[in-house]
Amino acid sequence: MAGLQKDVANALRLMEGEGIYNPMSELAMKLVNDALGTLGPEADHTEIVKVVEDKSEASGCVKARKQD
Repeated sequence: MAGLQKDVANALRLMEGEGIYNPMSELAMKLVNDALGTLGPEADHTEIVKVVEDKSEASGCVKARKQD
């Protein structure tokens, strides 16, 4: 996870240096930081889905939709 954090931070710095505003990249950085704090630096980047599932309160990373 630490490697992913470094990569996303570098991408953000490059965009900022070029005057590019990208809110999705900022959101990605927040998610990576949350995952790093929760899972630790040795976690594989694919484990980030665990943090997404916890935040969405759904398993399999998909929220159930109510049928109207």
